[in-house]
Amino acid sequence: MYVNARLRETLSRFNVASSMEALLAALADAATKMGFPYVAMIQHGGLPRLVERALVITNYPAEFVRFYTESHAYVIDPVYEVSQLLDRPFSWDEIPGYVDLTGTQSALFEEARLHGLVHGVTVPLHIPSESHASCTFARAEPIMASPSLLTTLHIVAAFGFKAGLRLHHASRGHDVPRLTRREAQCTALWTCNGFVPVTYLIMPPWLRTRAG
Repeated sequence: MYVNARLRETLSRFNVASSMEALLAALADAATKMGFPYVAMIQHGGLPRLVERALVITNYPAEFVRFYTESHAYVIDPVYEVSQLLDRPFSWDEIPGYVDLTGTQSALFEEARLHGLVHGVTVPLHIPSESHASCTFARAEPIMASPSLLTTLHIVAAFGFKAGLRLHHASRGHDVPRLTRREAQCTALWTCNGFVPVTYLIMPPWLRTRAG
């Protein structure tokens, strides 16, 4: 189980990350250790229009990212649509229960499958006065979305956003407090007891941060 020492290490890496590249490396490493080779942290705003200074930090396959952006797939992405309806992590298997998939949306999922993005868990990220965002963990194999896994993914996504917010504000001359060592330890303990912390949001420039 991805708790205690491993979770504390992840939150610590988020806390000391000095660049978006370092944050992505920490986020991708955490995702891999939980069984997900792919992760995408995106501020998509209110569909069908994206916010102008949105965050996109991902290690998704480059060919899929190119297809996705060039075809403006974010306009019809059902993952984003459902993420605006829920305030909890959800698996992609749940999506048909919330929206009726169009032919175009089904085709998007088929394209994703070709690149190993078959099964995923998405964490909605909403805070007042900020545009909607989400963090998705994806892989080719089916997922057993246990309460423990969903809670841990929620914490990793939320504090990953807090780190991104710190980096983004720092680049604009704002000072955002870091997570203290004690806060990181307490968060790991919250996971064991089933608590989920508050979600945070960031918005650096669109598609400027990506690492393979």
